[in-house]
Amino acid sequence: MKHCLRLAVGLTALLGSCSYDYRLTSEHEFTWDTTGLSLLELKTRNGYLSVVGGYVGEVANFDVTRVCYGRDKEDAEKHIGRIRIVDSVIDGRLKVVADMPESSCRKYGAHFGGYVHRGMDLDLETSNAWSEILFIAADVKFRNSNAGIYLEGSRGRAELFNSNGHITVKDHHGPVRAVTSNSEIAVGIVELKPGENVDLESSNGKIELSVPPALSASFEASTSNGTVTVSGFSNVQYEIDKPNHKRGSIGSGGTEIQLTLKTTNADIVLAGN
Repeated sequence: MKHCLRLAVGLTALLGSCSYDYRLTSEHEFTWDTTGLSLLELKTRNGYLSVVGGYVGEVANFDVTRVCYGRDKEDAEKHIGRIRIVDSVIDGRLKVVADMPESSCRKYGAHFGGYVHRGMDLDLETSNAWSEILFIAADVKFRNSNAGIYLEGSRGRAELFNSNGHITVKDHHGPVRAVTSNSEIAVGIVELKPGENVDLESSNGKIELSVPPALSASFEASTSNGTVTVSGFSNVQYEIDKPNHKRGSIGSGGTEIQLTLKTTNADIVLAGN
């Protein structure tokens, strides 16, 4: 009985120590000179990333919101300073990291919203927050988890990695590799040049790929416990034509452009739009 009582008291104390319900935010603006730099490497946790390209000047400008939870305002104010924005320039790239404690109880996070030069390559990482990249004319690599990734109006190579979150790409010019789990992938391609491929992979999530109807490419799409649909093309040739596995070519075919779509327990749609 005494052992059970001590265990109950200890559990109550532990749960009480994790009761951080007060949310405190602190906002600051950061501007970095990116003259002569080709890559922005930006990493945070528990916060959204919203990056817009198109600004003419050679700068990266972001509004950063730090988030910290506490028992009350006074408690949160004691800890929010533990979230630090650390920057460095190494080998032609600007590296920005939201450094914060890893805590199983107290929640920390940092949101970034801003713009960069349109031609600057991006290497981005966050978690637990929906994020977007808009109008970038450069290569993009993005890693997220437990929330969505949205890319629109971009030109360049896109590599998008997620888990437990969807990936959406609209009006994209260039190759795409997108991988997620337990969620959907929807990609709309405006233009693919020879040597530019699309590779989409999910598990337990539907995949939709739309490309120009006049595109010439080879394709392979396979799923389990789902169906594959190919439509909207004037000429489709099949090597494999099964309900859940199709391989062949669209347009005049060829191997200079390859479309690969793979999932499980969901449908796949390849459409000419």
